[in-house]
Amino acid sequence: MLRKSALVALTAALALGACAPAPGASTGAAPSAARSSDPNRLTLAEIESAPGMSTAYDAVQRLRPAWLRVTGARASDGQIAVFQNGTRMGTVEALRQISLEVVGSMRYLDSVDANNQLQVSGMGPIAGAIIVSTRGR
Repeated sequence: MLRKSALVALTAALALGACAPAPGASTGAAPSAARSSDPNRLTLAEIESAPGMSTAYDAVQRLRPAWLRVTGARASDGQIAVFQNGTRMGTVEALRQISLEVVGSMRYLDSVDANNQLQVSGMGPIAGAIIVSTRGR
């Protein structure tokens, strides 16, 4: 019986080891040293630590994909708005037009904060906002 238990334990250990990434392999996530502790903020260091991206949309899609989704109660509030340096740019599709070369940081506001903090008069309620700040601002 002890031999059977040892065999089961060895099999489980090998199976778990096979699921782990190879040493030095990328998991697709930003290194923890660069990752912001705030899930509603995307820092320049974090953006720069994830290669292969060219637009603000690429960065959000890879590093904060939840920012792009309108779900649950937010779905009735419209779409997520994008603001760059205080100017409304449009919906999340506007992020595709913003080069990462100019992005200093980004932050996300949920529906309540976005509607309370931003100048959204005449636009109706929004489901949230992604605020893009350019470098030097």
